[in-house]
Amino acid sequence: MVDLDYIEKEARRIRRAANRIINELEDEPVDPPEWPPPKTDMLVGLHSTRIPYTEQIGRQWDIVRLFNRGTFGESISGRTQNYLSRGTVVHESFKTTDVPMKSQELSRFRRFLDTVPTTSEYWLTLWHEPDQDRRVAPDRWAQLQEQLVVETRPSPSVTPVGVLTGWGLHQEQANGKNMDYLQAVQHLNSGGYLMGIDCYNWPEDGRMKNLWENYTAQTVNTLQTFNWPWLLAETATYTNDPRWYSRNIQWADDNGALAFEAFDEDKPQENVNRTWEQSDEQLRDMASV
Repeated sequence: MVDLDYIEKEARRIRRAANRIINELEDEPVDPPEWPPPKTDMLVGLHSTRIPYTEQIGRQWDIVRLFNRGTFGESISGRTQNYLSRGTVVHESFKTTDVPMKSQELSRFRRFLDTVPTTSEYWLTLWHEPDQDRRVAPDRWAQLQEQLVVETRPSPSVTPVGVLTGWGLHQEQANGKNMDYLQAVQHLNSGGYLMGIDCYNWPEDGRMKNLWENYTAQTVNTLQTFNWPWLLAETATYTNDPRWYSRNIQWADDNGALAFEAFDEDKPQENVNRTWEQSDEQLRDMASV
């Protein structure tokens, strides 16, 4: 029996390696020689307002997570182009004016996609975490995801990615109330559409609950039941454990994750007296994998 998941994962690995070679031939090398090679085929990276600093600590990240409050423009941004040009995979999120997109926005979306370099690898999310505030109903969100899949299909460098909250998929925490979003897009999981989950290690009742033991493992099990190719689209810890990242990156890799995208942010979180900013020791630990 042909293992399609394994073939797809190997194809992505080969394409990433080819893209890096192409970029090295076209431009001056950007990777300092002291950066060690990755130890896993899974993409490891983060969202951060201080990426140049985090890379000085460890190595160039395999993937960078970018967020936008609004919709896309006529072309990809200079920031996005900069990451793509050096061989970094970019996973970028946008909202849309309408859900699903209407004709004018859809036309602009096609022009936007035309500006993504064909030699790059660009992961694209439209309206991440709809289950968090439920402003967008599952059926409307599914229509938007269908547009994302259909419009990116002619672009070999663009991968469509849906993103839902981990707690929403974990039935013990949310009583399954957000399973309707996953079920609404179930028909897309064989068309190159990936599913990302956002799972954070929050403090609870004065204790640090373990991200993996409490709900990430159960959430991943749900995705695997639906045969979804999956990734961690956002994750971070409030613990000071210096080996938290390397340990859980290895867990994610062992369980078939395509990417592990950490969240490093110095903005204070609502109702919590600290930020998601990670320590230098934790960043070095993340970069060591």
